[in-house]
Amino acid sequence: MEEIRNEIILLLKEDSGVSVDSGKFSSHDSGMVTRVNQLLKEHQGEVRKIGIPKEMEKSIGRPSISEYYQVYITGNKEDLIKAFQNESWIESAYWKPKSEDPGSF
Repeated sequence: MEEIRNEIILLLKEDSGVSVDSGKFSSHDSGMVTRVNQLLKEHQGEVRKIGIPKEMEKSIGRPSISEYYQVYITGNKEDLIKAFQNESWIESAYWKPKSEDPGSF
């Protein structure tokens, strides 16, 4: 049986000072990201930055897509989304619905 992985999309605040290093969040203030990194570990989560080429990024304006992150987890996504939404450095967190096969209609 295939393991179900949920995808959460995060938008960080522009001045958050948070980045991703080795699949987890990092910051000069490590205490700021400790709680979220612990939750990622508990949910067997991994995070990665959604990036686009710089020349395309300039043409789309703000908010920059470079501030978006994908979080893949197993388990209860609702609890994790609520925890993300309570963090001062996260602007928005939402669950990305699974895509449908267009040929399945």
